[in-house]
Amino acid sequence: MVIKRWFSALWDFFRHRDRTRRRLHLRHIRHDLCDYRSAIDRLETRTLLSGSPVLVKDINTTPEALGNLASLSNYTVVNGILYFTTKSLTTGVELWKTDGTEAGTTIVKDIYAGTTGSDPGFLTNLGGTLFFSANDGVHGRELWKSDGTENGTVLVKNIDSSTFSSNPTNLVSMNNTLFFKANSSSGTEIWKSNGTESGTVLLEDISFGSGSSVGNFLVNVNGTLFFDANDGIRGSELWKSDGTEAGTTLV
Repeated sequence: MVIKRWFSALWDFFRHRDRTRRRLHLRHIRHDLCDYRSAIDRLETRTLLSGSPVLVKDINTTPEALGNLASLSNYTVVNGILYFTTKSLTTGVELWKTDGTEAGTTIVKDIYAGTTGSDPGFLTNLGGTLFFSANDGVHGRELWKSDGTENGTVLVKNIDSSTFSSNPTNLVSMNNTLFFKANSSSGTEIWKSNGTESGTVLLEDISFGSGSSVGNFLVNVNGTLFFDANDGIRGSELWKSDGTEAGTTLV
């Protein structure tokens, strides 16, 4: 863009015979040259990565059997450890972690024992603890947490104790509290959790009763949770919350 402006100013310089206008175009040419040199200087200070990519670990040793189903996803960093999900023939899709070494790249826990896989999703870091949704084959898809160890990877709460799943989605960390969408006898509403069973509660039953209110997004904006919801009266509108029932209001 700088070069294009420079040539345009240069053309105008030679095109005009008036000295005043020539001096003006010459000033523009000098200014653009300074911008061009500044851009080059900024490029020269950039540092390129050295070396070539290195395989950390061959997790899927039978790619012909799994194909794209073995792709890695849900990358989330907690306490300097990278967590992700992937599929193997022996466990299905489960939670994995890596410290960047082959020996340190391991499955965290086979939550759904066997080859089915718990299919963890919505991995979220809350104060150094990993939260996610998963299906252990017993409780359905519910809220889980992990400290990176097998014993420390546990169900937080069976929100929907019926035969269905509460299906926690859209996990958001805000003010040391986890907020998320979940389904229960109150319908699909916003829940919050401090990581304990007793501290995992419904934020507010916006669409009172079994009707669902919460829409498609939850966003933390400087310590305030914004989301779309339908209270059954006004239709789908913008709401906000400070994490309390009283502080959950229509914007």
